[in-house]
Amino acid sequence: MMKKISSRNHSEEVDEDIDSLYKGSQFELRFDCEEYSDIESYSIEIQWKGTTVKESLNSHLCKCVAGRLFVHKGEGGCLHKDSVVKGYTEFNHQGTTYRAHPSFRGVKSWHDWALIKWNDMDEGIPARILMFLDISNCNLMTPEEHRDMCAQLEEDNQFCDDVNHEYYYLSNEKWIIVQSAISESEIPDDFEDNSPYRIPSLLSKRFYLEDGLRILPASSITGPAYCVNLPSTKDGSKLNNSPEVTHVCLKQGWGKLFLL
Repeated sequence: MMKKISSRNHSEEVDEDIDSLYKGSQFELRFDCEEYSDIESYSIEIQWKGTTVKESLNSHLCKCVAGRLFVHKGEGGCLHKDSVVKGYTEFNHQGTTYRAHPSFRGVKSWHDWALIKWNDMDEGIPARILMFLDISNCNLMTPEEHRDMCAQLEEDNQFCDDVNHEYYYLSNEKWIIVQSAISESEIPDDFEDNSPYRIPSLLSKRFYLEDGLRILPASSITGPAYCVNLPSTKDGSKLNNSPEVTHVCLKQGWGKLFLL
């Protein structure tokens, strides 16, 4: 158990002195605990700035992010618990605006897709963006401080540390939280897909999504991705019950696909 995740608005004006790449609604994420060894003392506060957001950020998502940033026991680094993490609902990258908003214009959530470049892959992999974070001004733990924190944590204190970190160490820059697609190389060789929605096409490609989340530098984005969720069917094979999406190629590239 832990203290309640709270979300609130206040009338403070939106900070005008922010990176021009960030737009939309702004929020601050704070993590607090009396003792690292006492998980019941943990609390998370999301404070929106200068706007009224009808739907709060997903509580599981907030716990995962706080767990990764503040009480992560593995490699990848941690923030001091007094750090204030800034968050935004829009991010302009290379001329394209990406959104990750829990209630865009008070109607419904809007989470854009983007192509993510991994170091060992030639092509980008689509991923759904769940959150934009900026930890440029946060305090990172030294290795000694991190070891001291880990020594205080209880053996079974996992605190929803479900954000994959295997590729990146935290650094003072812009980050994104995503649910990434699974690359073909990650699909088991013995997996047979009998889904009726597995229709070969030059214009699109189908992907399975990971169950967990990933934290990545915002610079990993190479461009927008145009994805459509596929319905689940009892007749199709499933890869660990993972959601499925189809990524449609950019329209400007369609012409060369049909040239002989």
